[in-house]
Amino acid sequence: MRRLQLIRSWPWIVALLATAFGAWLPWQRLELATQDLRFQFRGPRPTRSDIVLICLDNDTEAAWTKEPVAFWGSHLGALIDAAREGGASAIGLDMIMSVDADGYLQDVGQGARHPNLDLERAVALTKGKIVLARTRGVPTLEELGEAAEGAVGLIEFPHHGDEKARTVVVHDSALGVYGFAWAIADLLSESHSAKTQTEELQINYLGRPLPRLSAKSVLEPGFDRKVFAGKTVLIGVTFEQGGDLHDTPVGLLQGVEIQGNAVATVIDNRPLITPPIWVKWALCAFLAGICSVSAARFDWKLSIPVAVVIPVAFAGAAQVLFNARDITVPVAGPLLSTALALVLAFTGKVISDSYSRLKLEAVFGAFLSPSLAKRLVADSEGFASKGSEEQVTIIFFDLRNSTAITAAAGAAEMVDFLNGLFLSIYPLVEKHGGHIYSFIGDGFMAAFGSPEQSEDHAAMALKCSRAILALCKGKHAPDGTELSVGIGVNTGAVLAGYVGTADRHSYTVMGSTVNVAARLQDANKEFESSLVFSASTVEAGGEAGSAKGPISYTVRGLNEQVLIYYE
Repeated sequence: MRRLQLIRSWPWIVALLATAFGAWLPWQRLELATQDLRFQFRGPRPTRSDIVLICLDNDTEAAWTKEPVAFWGSHLGALIDAAREGGASAIGLDMIMSVDADGYLQDVGQGARHPNLDLERAVALTKGKIVLARTRGVPTLEELGEAAEGAVGLIEFPHHGDEKARTVVVHDSALGVYGFAWAIADLLSESHSAKTQTEELQINYLGRPLPRLSAKSVLEPGFDRKVFAGKTVLIGVTFEQGGDLHDTPVGLLQGVEIQGNAVATVIDNRPLITPPIWVKWALCAFLAGICSVSAARFDWKLSIPVAVVIPVAFAGAAQVLFNARDITVPVAGPLLSTALALVLAFTGKVISDSYSRLKLEAVFGAFLSPSLAKRLVADSEGFASKGSEEQVTIIFFDLRNSTAITAAAGAAEMVDFLNGLFLSIYPLVEKHGGHIYSFIGDGFMAAFGSPEQSEDHAAMALKCSRAILALCKGKHAPDGTELSVGIGVNTGAVLAGYVGTADRHSYTVMGSTVNVAARLQDANKEFESSLVFSASTVEAGGEAGSAKGPISYTVRGLNEQVLIYYE
């Protein structure tokens, strides 16, 4: 009983194991990889932000190469001045000068200020809507920081699970500083409630390049500064030796490009949303449950398509939610749960089907031969459920004087004797290719050539009959008398198939050929013989041997003449 309950409950055990596999084990890197794919499949997203990047690119670095970076303050001030004069809504300086000009001069042994450094002008340009960059380790240039009327924002990208820039700082409570993107949004008077709810936020990348201008071209005479009107201007390093290149879900981007995407995320109020952990568990349990139960309850023709459709449909739904609602539904864990559930479920289905097949064969085997039982189980919708006409040879076996023997020896001893006798005869029938279809009191009916077709069924039936007679020769019944048996054999067409109701039925053969075989078995009493067989059996290949005949015999109850042999 416990084994049966375990067999029946295996789909739920599979679902439980698969759920734990997908939801409990750490698959963070794989999950992040699925997010990257979702960015690729989504493509560019719309934005209401209007951002322009002023890039200190390779051309700019080549033009300013005679001056150390520490002396670029006047150039940065000129860029800020150009953006402000052009009507920029907000300006962000995504660049940290870790060594100021005086410090640099002291390092190289010169105490005097460089004559071409207009630091005062650079400081003056920080007044207004501007955000200066800083990191946790390196604060903003002291002179600029003290004089700035704008804000200071952290430009670092916290890493979680891999080395890609996925999140930005909202607020660092220890430093009392907001993130760079949020500080710019403040200058634009943009509302972003997420700012006060979390310390980090996931960047919703635009999926397309932001407009960018070379700092060198911006400072050239004749440049039209009106291109900055109403725009958010971010100034940052993009030249090869700048060291500000980062890996992101959409590929390699410079730090100022990442900050531009972060600003767009805040302005659009579209940060990526990660569902709570219970959603991952629920999805893993749901998918694993569907796969395991469908594999258990449906046949292979339906369960295999379900196994293909469910993961594809789930991945598609996750992509739709990402595209429409910016929700990063867990995908890796649930799909791994689905995969494991399918592997275990199909394995369990094979084991369960094998167990059921063996059980059915055991049940059928109690009434039919093992080979016939296996055929019935293997093709229950084929030959077993459909009648078919077949050319076969039928034999009927009967124990003589069974009533008298039972009266003398007792019913219990007679039943034991019959079981032992049939146990000895049964292998002979199987050996010669026959199947015992039914036991009839003290006898049985067997067929040769059904359900497995054979050309020599008549010959094998006669050989089997003579082998049975040889087995019974010299044996004694329970009452001590010599065992007497009779066998009737006939060859012809029969109808084979299931007969009965949906609740109770059996596989059998029927027709005139069967009836004649039964009557020929009875004819042994008239001829005082042990074996009577028809001429049709000889014509089909059976050996008449030393049997007497053929003679014409009128079959009792059928009123027809049959040529027979007897011995």
